[in-house]
Amino acid sequence: MSKTYDENVRKAIALANGVKSNIDDAKKYGITIEQLDQLITIANETAEKSTEVDNLRKIVAEKSSSAHQSLENLTSAMRDIKKVIKTNYEQPQWLKFGIEDKR
Repeated sequence: MSKTYDENVRKAIALANGVKSNIDDAKKYGITIEQLDQLITIANETAEKSTEVDNLRKIVAEKSSSAHQSLENLTSAMRDIKKVIKTNYEQPQWLKFGIEDKR
């Protein structure tokens, strides 16, 4: 969980628990146990979603790395084939082999 999420979740739970332990004083200002329970519920949901986002970031990083490696393999294979064509044929004939390069 990112530092911002972690800190806000921690603060929300500390607030809810602190007010709950002094609920008799807080009641006169309209604060209810239900509000505090809802605050804790929201904090827990936020923590879960933040963890889920962190996991998705890891998956995206892995997929991105894999896609980058695949692209490197593709360009390497293309380079090898182009080299054979370019060394064995004159530039005007490259186009019929699908090579649009000028040099």
